[in-house]
Amino acid sequence: MNEIARRDRNELDRTRDILSGLDVSIFVLDMGGHPVMANEKAQALAGRDVRAEDWIASAPFHALADRRPLTQAERPLPRLLAGEEDIFAGWVD
Repeated sequence: MNEIARRDRNELDRTRDILSGLDVSIFVLDMGGHPVMANEKAQALAGRDVRAEDWIASAPFHALADRRPLTQAERPLPRLLAGEEDIFAGWVD
């Protein structure tokens, strides 16, 4: 492993350690908006049978007010990528 790859790996490990210590679910996206990492709380939310990074893109989210399924545009991930900050949604588990 070259020096740049080693530094990148160390930085990734340090980021995972920091995120794992937080008491909230965190999903990390790459520059293209694709989920690439999640902390332990996010994995607990997703369950053991699916990667948290996959769950956030496919979970059956619903509107809190009336529990209707969200359209693709209303789902949390597209809204985050569009720059929204306060997003509230439920999911069916």
